[in-house]
Amino acid sequence: MKIDKNKLRLIREGKGLSQYELSKISGVSVVTINKLETTDTANPFPSTIDKIANALKVGNSELRISTEADLSILLKTRATFVKYLYEIDELMFSYIDKQMTTFKKDLGEKFNLDNCDLFEAGIFSGMSWSRPGSTTNKTNYAQVLGDLIALKNKGPEIEELAEDVDTNNLTQYEGMQCVYGLYTAQDKLIRIGSTTCLQRRLKEHQEAIKSPSDDLKQAKELIREADPQNKNYTFKILAKLPKGISSGLQRKFYLSYAETKLIILHKTYELANSASLCGDSFIPQKYAFEIMRYNHNIG
Repeated sequence: MKIDKNKLRLIREGKGLSQYELSKISGVSVVTINKLETTDTANPFPSTIDKIANALKVGNSELRISTEADLSILLKTRATFVKYLYEIDELMFSYIDKQMTTFKKDLGEKFNLDNCDLFEAGIFSGMSWSRPGSTTNKTNYAQVLGDLIALKNKGPEIEELAEDVDTNNLTQYEGMQCVYGLYTAQDKLIRIGSTTCLQRRLKEHQEAIKSPSDDLKQAKELIREADPQNKNYTFKILAKLPKGISSGLQRKFYLSYAETKLIILHKTYELANSASLCGDSFIPQKYAFEIMRYNHNIG
């Protein structure tokens, strides 16, 4: 059995070990370890692989060359890298200290989130917005964090609802911040979204469903499929902001988190939301799907 040199290196570095340290722990010479990590021709004895795997506390299969893309090992070690990056290089990122302090207090403490998750969301949202004198309203950080926490299958409990929306009297929903769902005539949930003004958003959806444009194209096809003659559909409120949400950052985080979490739970990404797992494009779709599949044990 051949060892995947990249997997071996990533696992070793993820454990914080040098080649020399792994050699001491495993009893395998540093020359052999270096050869396994740098060449494609090494063909070690099974006993050598056993020693290395035991020293790294992983199974032999995690070191093997895979015939197809295997991102599970990368996802396992990535969290470790982020944690180490935060601990080791916190001073290097001191210019974002003001914002990170705000995020820790306003979001981390409120929703019991780890510092490494807060930091990782900062990487996804981009650090360029943060400069001396800048404020947190210049970033989509809270929404990115909400998506990331939902994809990682973490976060607070969601009180899931199914409240019918009276589309004949949308004025009562002016300024309502919530997560909502679009249903076919057969009461099939086909799309989930979040909004800071339910009245405005549903008006936009009603106009899009009536128009010949490509807006909500997949949703319109599912609506026609369920009820070809009348094209009936309904909206329901799926989740509201819980009590105790006080700041703008907290509201943005929770709406983004609840939207993505419910999309995953109801699998609407397989239907109308197939092109946008998180309801936005802050986290690259390919990576978002990999995080979801790994942490939610899907496929």
